[in-house]
Amino acid sequence: MRAYDPVTVAIPLAYRLEKIMLEKKSLPSGDEVKTILKELGLEELYSGKGLALLRNQDVVVLVFPRESLVIDVIPATGEVSDALEVIAYHDRKLNALILEVLPANDIEYEGGNIGVEPAIISLESGELESAPPSSETLGKGGKMGFTS
Repeated sequence: MRAYDPVTVAIPLAYRLEKIMLEKKSLPSGDEVKTILKELGLEELYSGKGLALLRNQDVVVLVFPRESLVIDVIPATGEVSDALEVIAYHDRKLNALILEVLPANDIEYEGGNIGVEPAIISLESGELESAPPSSETLGKGGKMGFTS
């Protein structure tokens, strides 16, 4: 699959991150994120000091692996209004891992609401508590999520 815009990177990335989070019951490491992005066809240009930079001819991706995980996916044209963020973090109040795909710039986002609900993974049960519907499960009463 060719990653040619932020959506074609962010959604497959979120799918793979959700699988890792469900299996490990923890946030993915920066190295795991970089491996996924390379498999999506991006080349690593820089990694160090709490930042990784990957790109192909169509998108630029910044990875900030810290206590939470923030991944900015920006079109190579520099149109920040079309950029997306994939965010994963541990919500201590809910005792859950949260995975979201959001417009990087809510004010100027031209595509409107991308319509992806956050995935919420309970650390007590290890199960998805809330997740976006997948195209395979809509209307079928099956599990919901990036990985369904």
